Amino acid sequence: MMYVITVAICLQGTPYADCRPDNAHNKVIVPERAPSVAMCFLAGQAYVAHVGLVHEGDVVKVFCQAEQDM
Repeated sequence: MMYVITVAICLQGTPYADCRPDNAHNKVIVPERAPSVAMCFLAGQAYVAHVGLVHEGDVVKVFCQAEQDM
């Protein structure tokens, strides 16, 4: 099973639990798929760090969804 990686980047002050793709300041769908949930979280964090979308104070939350559930 492969996982689609979506990263929500919310503004500083947003409670972590409230940070979702539908209310994020920036939403990124990572072009790669991950073979496991653990790799999904790691790849999502690494991707947004690499492309420079995260700024100090931002709240970053990674969402992993199985491709078959989409």
